[in-house]
Amino acid sequence: MRHFPHHSCTMTPWPAFRWAVVFLLLLGVVLMSPASASWLNPWSSQGTEAEVAASVLSDYRINSYRIDCQLAADGKAVVQEKLDILYQQDCEELVFALDAGKARSLRVVSVAISAGSIVDGSPIQLVEVLPAEANTQAKLQSLSYKLSADDSVQRLKIRTVGHASETRQIVIQYELDGALVQLKDAVKFRRMFFTLVQDKAIASPVLLIHYPAAKKAASPWYQAISPAMFVTTEVDQDTIQMSALQLSAGQDMTAAVILPAAGFASGAALLPQGIVQDKATVIAEVEAEMARMIQQTWVEGFLARLTWILLVVGLFVLTFLVLVYEREGLLGQPRLLETTRGSFAEPAYSPAVLARLSRYHHPGQILLGTMMDLVVRGKLRLDGHVFTLLAHGVPDYQGMSAYEIFLLQWFFERITRENTLSTAQIRRYALDKGTAAEFSAYYEQFIHLIQEDMVKDGLVDIRKKHHGIVIGLTLAGGYALAGLLTTGLTGALTGLLLIIPALLFAGFGLGLKHLTRLGNAEAAKAGAFRQLLCTYARWRKHEPDNPALDSSLLAFAIALGVSRPYLRQLAELYGSRRGLVSQFMARLTQSLTGDSENLAGFARDLDAMGSMLSASLYLALGIHFYD
Repeated sequence: MRHFPHHSCTMTPWPAFRWAVVFLLLLGVVLMSPASASWLNPWSSQGTEAEVAASVLSDYRINSYRIDCQLAADGKAVVQEKLDILYQQDCEELVFALDAGKARSLRVVSVAISAGSIVDGSPIQLVEVLPAEANTQAKLQSLSYKLSADDSVQRLKIRTVGHASETRQIVIQYELDGALVQLKDAVKFRRMFFTLVQDKAIASPVLLIHYPAAKKAASPWYQAISPAMFVTTEVDQDTIQMSALQLSAGQDMTAAVILPAAGFASGAALLPQGIVQDKATVIAEVEAEMARMIQQTWVEGFLARLTWILLVVGLFVLTFLVLVYEREGLLGQPRLLETTRGSFAEPAYSPAVLARLSRYHHPGQILLGTMMDLVVRGKLRLDGHVFTLLAHGVPDYQGMSAYEIFLLQWFFERITRENTLSTAQIRRYALDKGTAAEFSAYYEQFIHLIQEDMVKDGLVDIRKKHHGIVIGLTLAGGYALAGLLTTGLTGALTGLLLIIPALLFAGFGLGLKHLTRLGNAEAAKAGAFRQLLCTYARWRKHEPDNPALDSSLLAFAIALGVSRPYLRQLAELYGSRRGLVSQFMARLTQSLTGDSENLAGFARDLDAMGSMLSASLYLALGIHFYD
């Protein structure tokens, strides 16, 4: 019977949680910086009238953007766009996408750029840019442009030379035919402006709309529809100005103007399909659109702020959960124990339990540590990479725990069906597609049996563990749902940031094992014992030689992941005394002679076996590199 899955085929989540918390803090600092404000802006562009895109390697900043739009009595509009561009890197090409929109046609009249860098207080000298011939498209002159039409959009590629820290002015003039719409009792002009690429902000955007005649009996009505705050004023009797301090990247502005019919030629422009509207209806539609935009902008801003609030709250909740449900605390370290002569005795719990209490272990270390412990206790013999059952016929399970019995039955009855088993055979069994799922399932049961022993010994509170899992997975689901809903409602990527705490909560829930007070104490002892094994030579050099104790501690060193430094220290302690090495190796393997140099090779073999067992388990979970 397969028990519930246990996700222990990776390292315990504690070190990852520490780094995850640091990552969340750094992420918040980076994303709250002004450089990332444009990426997090929830407003997405709705059109591309004057899309400016420099070459891939170049970069620039728009210091000012002024548009003069002269409306004519015959329904045409002459538009002049004037940009001051500060090159931050060398640039040779700028691309404008001029969109005719609902106008019947768009015709470029002229293109000009400043002769040199703009200097404050000096007159700007403009140089007209000439169209390039079709056959010279690949080799444009230093000052030229090329037009290419795509439906109602014309792409204007300007060939210029801009150097870093240089400011140039570019002036584009074009004519729109049919840009005005004849209403029942007025004339409507509606057009989208300042729609640049999303990663470019615009400083000091200004739009001037000049109508044919000064107002007489009726006054014009106008509205700037934009998430930015545009100030609209009448600067003259025939001019409307719409201006703002700045447009963030990805924002735009639609100018809606309703003018008296006087001053325009009768029938200059007609509504499509003969639809006739009056002035009041159009104004109501524009005001309703503006109200919807204000509401949408408020909702998007609220959701963006809520995202950051949830991130901060998630960080504190995660810290609280770890403090309540996990070991000594988020930043707590195992307390060091006083080292006395009795400290060198074997720990009270097996290597497998000690590894599960420790914060650092791989699955291969638990398996190999348990096998080596059985070797020390006389249940197995190790020859190179081959383990042999010492009890022929019916194995002797006396004095063995349930998970140790399960491990022997798993390895020697399911994998080999003989009395000998090599790590290479385990690897082949794990990588076989027909047995990989069984291999991982048996490992989960092996871990579950270890946990049962930990529960019986009072090291783990299973009830609080289940509560922590439910809380962690519930919060993970809530954060994931909030992130997806925020992204769906705003269309921005800000909401996806909530996936980060969702993953952390899920990792916390799936990797949680709530330790009791005794479990916390033993976890501290496990951490301290691991440090003791790392500095074993310093504590043992003034103690009597005890190869039997040293060999019994090797299983714990393997399970705690410090077998190589442990054996390296024993080689220093034993020196050239072959007798001590022989006594140490006698309880472990018969394949090596009593030479301290062989301890290094033995350490490499153990490390290779542990790595092979870990890799086999990882691959058995579905990561296959072989057909």
